[in-house]
Amino acid sequence: MKRFCLFLALCFLMAMPAARAEDTLDEFLREADSILDRLENQYAMQHLAMDAVSSYMDKHDYASLLHARCVCSDQVMASDIMLQEPLNINFSDAASAELAAMGLEGTLDSLLNITDQDFTFRSSLISFLYDYTYSGFYSAGLESALRQILTAQPVYLTCNAAFLELALNARLLQFEDTERIHAWWEELRERFPTLGATLPAFQTDQSAIEALYASYSLQNETAANGTNEGISRYFEHADQFTAWTRNQAAASLIEDFIPPHSLPVICIVPDAWTGSGGSYLYPDQYGQDSLPSSLTMFVHQVSAEVFHDYADALSGLTRDSLTGSDAEGWVLSLENGAIELEWNPENFLMVTYDCGAYTMETATFLYVLSLAAS
Repeated sequence: MKRFCLFLALCFLMAMPAARAEDTLDEFLREADSILDRLENQYAMQHLAMDAVSSYMDKHDYASLLHARCVCSDQVMASDIMLQEPLNINFSDAASAELAAMGLEGTLDSLLNITDQDFTFRSSLISFLYDYTYSGFYSAGLESALRQILTAQPVYLTCNAAFLELALNARLLQFEDTERIHAWWEELRERFPTLGATLPAFQTDQSAIEALYASYSLQNETAANGTNEGISRYFEHADQFTAWTRNQAAASLIEDFIPPHSLPVICIVPDAWTGSGGSYLYPDQYGQDSLPSSLTMFVHQVSAEVFHDYADALSGLTRDSLTGSDAEGWVLSLENGAIELEWNPENFLMVTYDCGAYTMETATFLYVLSLAAS
């Protein structure tokens, strides 16, 4: 009986189809997946930042401003990490030899390089949006210019994604297993939702790919012009705003001023701290429609002298709880712990504050707010 059962098991195993060994196409699709996954994450970062800033510009309330700051801060950090973690394309020796024979050697490396070079620009735009949430959110002129940028950017992103996807499509035409390729292509829509929303249909003819590329090129040119024009307008108005501030042109500043609604008590923050290279925000927790209970701002390169000057500048608040020393660090607790400042000898400052009671704004914002209130 045992022999009969063993015989049946052996027959069953012999009847099962052997697992297909990974071939060159499998490796090519796997490495293409890794590039598309990286691109998906890059595009999602920018869309999250753009959506959060757009929401603030539509609502002009403190809650959406705080949400935009948190989201943009998260995306700045995420993009910095990605820029420091390069992706490597790896093929087996057999696959490399076959790809070389097909004229496809190094093609995915080229697509990855283009993707990461473009991401350097997208990363700088995310940082630009973060800066806006501190130093530009109250200017009507800057908002107008930024709206032009954010109108053009989704089209620009769609076109640039399409360029990579069409280039990948063209290379896949050299493989014979069209059924497997078509199935993989259609799965991209679900697996990569940001890219999949605008993914072109898979083309089986090179001339169709070229026609689509030409169409996207025209759209991309229009979007790039819109972005560049918006950026030029933005910095022109930023210069104008600086001149108004320097010359104390109160009427012009007030006319351009659009402060958010429902501001809590304001704590002054040095203008130099609010650039994306100098500070980061860490929310305890937040959602699209809710505020975090508190925020922590990490600021680098803050001397003990600057720390004390900052503490003095928090008008209406007390320094009774200041403890420590320059050698060991300082801790400052204000308003029964609603604001905590912790400075260490490595010139690193942590500022944590209760979002419901306080907001941290630049000296420039406070200056224009005082003009508008007078």
